[in-house]
Amino acid sequence: MPSTGSAVFKGEAQASYFNTTSNFDLGERNSKVTANFADDTVNVEVDSFTITNRETKVSANVGFNCVKISGMRVFGNQFSGGTITTERNGAEVAIIEDDTQQSAIGRFFGLKNDGVPDEVGGIGYLKGDDGTLTTIFIAD
Repeated sequence: MPSTGSAVFKGEAQASYFNTTSNFDLGERNSKVTANFADDTVNVEVDSFTITNRETKVSANVGFNCVKISGMRVFGNQFSGGTITTERNGAEVAIIEDDTQQSAIGRFFGLKNDGVPDEVGGIGYLKGDDGTLTTIFIAD
């Protein structure tokens, strides 16, 4: 892995969200993964989800349209940790607040000729008494 510089990877993401009453699918959207090799951190941003109720297939407003995973730490070709937050139109909103647990993990794949990884992928998981959000992303 490089020890200096940074890279931006763009790709796709999907998510699922369950609150105390319904299940929702968050349709395939663009993901942006930023790796800073100098400080060994990775940040992920996925926004503008198309959200539908899993049972009725009807569009839904669940109070957020962006997921961010910030400050994951790089070790070898993997990264993990960080903080998962949700936003609505650029403003942070807490959709899961009670007894929260979170984890995020990812990995770099392949190398380009300049030594920078070719692809990246991972998952974020946010769970609490009032809901669960699972986000998967892949980018190159």
